[in-house]
Amino acid sequence: MKKLNANIHSDLNQDQDAQPVLDSKTKSSEFVNVDLKELPKKKIYGHDLTKMKSFKNLRKNYKQDNMKIHFITSLKPILESYIPVDSENDLNDELLVEILNMAESYFIYFDETEREELKHSSVVELMLPYFHNDEKLMEKMILMVWCRVKKSTWKRRAFSKLKIFLAKFLSISMSNI
Repeated sequence: MKKLNANIHSDLNQDQDAQPVLDSKTKSSEFVNVDLKELPKKKIYGHDLTKMKSFKNLRKNYKQDNMKIHFITSLKPILESYIPVDSENDLNDELLVEILNMAESYFIYFDETEREELKHSSVVELMLPYFHNDEKLMEKMILMVWCRVKKSTWKRRAFSKLKIFLAKFLSISMSNI
C-alpha cells in the first residue's frame, strides 16, 4: 500500500472543502470554496477564555453564521435550476415547503428562538427571488404553508445529534484501522 505524502494529503483535504455548483446553462459542475469564519481559539497562552460569557457568545455567533452560510451555499446551486421568473416556479409553495422542511432538519443546535431566527433568515434569503423580492408576500406565504411543514421536536433533534456524533466517531475509529 502506498503512503500519501503531506502535499498530496493536503490537496485532497482542500478538494473536500469545495462545494459543487451547477451551472444552469452548461449543466456542468464546478467547485467553489465556501469562506467560513474561523472560530477563535479557546485557550491563549494557557488561559481558558471560555469562562468569559462574552467569549462564549462570540463563539456561538460564529457557529451560527457558519451554519447559515453552509446551508445557503449548499442549496443555492440546486435552486439555480429553478428559474424564479418562470411561471411554474413563481410563488411555488411546494418549493417553499421543502426548503422550510430542510431548514427544520438542518438547524438542530442552539435554543428555540435562535434556531427560528436562523431558519427564517436563511429561508428568506434563499426564496426571496421566487416571491418577486417582496418580503411581505413571502411572510404571508410562509404563514399559509406553515401547517404543511414537518416541525422538529426535541426527540428528532436529539436523534440527529446522536447520528452526527456516531458518524464522526465511526469515521475517526475507521481511520485508525
